[in-house]
Order: sequence, then C-alpha cells, then structure tokens
Amino acid sequence: MTQDDTPKSYLGQLIEERLSQMYTAALPAIVNQRKSKLQMNKPHKHAEVIKAWADGASIEFRYDRASPWKQILVPLWKERYQYRVKTPENQTVYAQIGLDPTGDAFIYQTQKEKPGALSNNLNVRCVFDGETNELISITTFNAH
Repeated sequence: MTQDDTPKSYLGQLIEERLSQMYTAALPAIVNQRKSKLQMNKPHKHAEVIKAWADGASIEFRYDRASPWKQILVPLWKERYQYRVKTPENQTVYAQIGLDPTGDAFIYQTQKEKPGALSNNLNVRCVFDGETNELISITTFNAH
C-alpha cells in the first residue's frame, strides 16, 4: 500500500470530488443570481444630484411639495425627500409690496430676503418658489 492509498487520502479524495460536483452543480445558479442582481441594481433615486453635490454644487431639499425648498450643506439623501441643485433660476423669490412716502404703491422683487422693510410703509411680503412659482407664504405688516 502506497501513501496515496491510505484511507485518509482516499476519504480526502472523495470529499474533494463531492465538493467539486456540488460546486459545479451550484455554479450556474450562483452566476444567474449575480447577473440578476447586477441587472436589478438601479441608480440611486438622487444619483444625479448626489454627483452634482460631490462636484461642489449647492443642494436644496424639501420634505414634500407643500414644503419650501431649503438649502442643505450635508444632505441625508433620504428616499422620501426631494433634492435639487440650487441654481439662480430656482432660488426663492421675495416680493415686497407697500407704499412709498408719496403714497405710490411699489413692488420690490429680490432673490434674497431683506428682513427689514424697504421702508416703513411695507404692507406685504410674498415668498415664491423660484422653480414652480408657487406662493410659499405671505406676511402682512401694519402700515405706519
């Protein structure tokens, strides 16, 4: 009996053959499963915005269509939130309406909120979504 004919060697050879058979039988299923997973992988819902953010773009988000867009420095990329790249076209627009000192009406529009009234005669401040032009809020002031 040679060393290769020992029962231990024979048992090892049987195990090796059986494992090889099992692997060969399972291989097509493993390959098909991997292929289907690769085909099922869709880009992340916010992939384009994430790429823009990684390239340095400013990002805005909102919870739903009723919420105003807000700038965010470190987005969470939650599926349920909406995200967009902030551009001059989609900035919030502020319109202020009032009377000037002579009694003439004025409407002032800006991309930035001016917390102080343009004059003491400011009556109304309207805030619009710059992308959808939807009215977000209206604030009224007492005329002086």
